[in-house]
Amino acid sequence: TTELSDTIELLQEEIKEREQAEAETQLVLASLEQRVAARTQELSTFFDLTVLAGRAANLDSVFQQAVPRILEATRSRAICIHLFDADHTGLYLAAQQNLPGDDHPRLQTVALLPDFRRWLQQPNDPLVTTNLTTLDILPSAFRLPEFQTYLGAQIRIGDQIEGVLSCYRFTGRGFGLDEISLVVALAEQMGMLLETHRLRQTAEEMAVLEERQRLARDLH
Repeated sequence: TTELSDTIELLQEEIKEREQAEAETQLVLASLEQRVAARTQELSTFFDLTVLAGRAANLDSVFQQAVPRILEATRSRAICIHLFDADHTGLYLAAQQNLPGDDHPRLQTVALLPDFRRWLQQPNDPLVTTNLTTLDILPSAFRLPEFQTYLGAQIRIGDQIEGVLSCYRFTGRGFGLDEISLVVALAEQMGMLLETHRLRQTAEEMAVLEERQRLARDLH
């Protein structure tokens, strides 16, 4: 009877260990599935942005379709894209998603403070904080009172800075390293979209000029 009890106890312990191992395996598999799903979504976003660059007729159309995808991929609560104005003395709001309506006027045009101007003058690391009100390098227009967490990445073409992609979250849960890398990569992708658009515009202008010159020659 004692031997039988010991055997039963050993079997029960073995069953518990197997159940625990199975539970841990399920957790690992679930984590892997989440990572695969996240990476798939990120790759899909990059692919969609590339396709948009080739198809969209103008930047407004590109931004309208791109911004919701970026919001979803970065798991932000709101985002906005600011680009340099014509003389590079300030920024203008090129696109946004989920910004509170009261914040739109303050973000339409943003003057460049000295520290922020220096940050935009050459390639720099992104600006990240979980206490947005204290990030003094940012112009006050960007420090929206509804949000605590902020991540700002430069939009650039090579070393030429074109603007900034801003991602906001309500709570103090910061952006992880993978998320920061993703936002930086998406900001660089936005730079590629701008470059593609400009190259297309140049090609169209050259085509129009060539057609005018051809018509002028025909008239002569």
